[in-house]
Amino acid sequence: MNKYHIILILAWAIYFFFHSYLAGETAKNYFRQQFKSGYKYYRLLYNLLASGGLFFILVLNGAISSPFLLKVNQFTSVTGLILATWGFLVIKVAFKTYDLKQFLGTKFTTEDQHAGISKLITSGIRAHIRHPIYAGTILIVAGFWVFRPSLTHLISVFCIFIYLYIGIMLEEKRLIREFGDEYIEYRKNVPMLIPKIK
Repeated sequence: MNKYHIILILAWAIYFFFHSYLAGETAKNYFRQQFKSGYKYYRLLYNLLASGGLFFILVLNGAISSPFLLKVNQFTSVTGLILATWGFLVIKVAFKTYDLKQFLGTKFTTEDQHAGISKLITSGIRAHIRHPIYAGTILIVAGFWVFRPSLTHLISVFCIFIYLYIGIMLEEKRLIREFGDEYIEYRKNVPMLIPKIK
């Protein structure tokens, strides 16, 4: 590990801090009070900032050269692509339950429905796992590392996995606040990320 890897870790930490803070109720309430008529643009601006920040870190990640930790061959390349493709498919299926325009912030509304969902959805893929978007992201990130198994990419994967765990915990707390006993009962019966084998 070198100084550039430290910079990469700090960049991920800063990005994740602001990503979580701006998605939280404290920031939303502040902007809702300060910019009442403009709050409807909050989600769009949030997504633009998140996308821009992520692009910057991925460019930084790609610019830091480091040795591969695994031997790259056809098997690792195909395995990485399969994992990533599977992850994209899981996310695609999960997004069928969202109002995509509202999720992206291009459907302007003053109401703050989380990702275009106003009720707990437990059907479809969510009948098998509670957090399909997180599960899909894990598969994509893992596939990316298997495809290009460098130390730099492993550091990014490690940072992302830590944040995903924190993100899941924060999401669970929010869902319990929002849906109460309904979500608690759902959580008892449906796994977090890996479906039960029947």
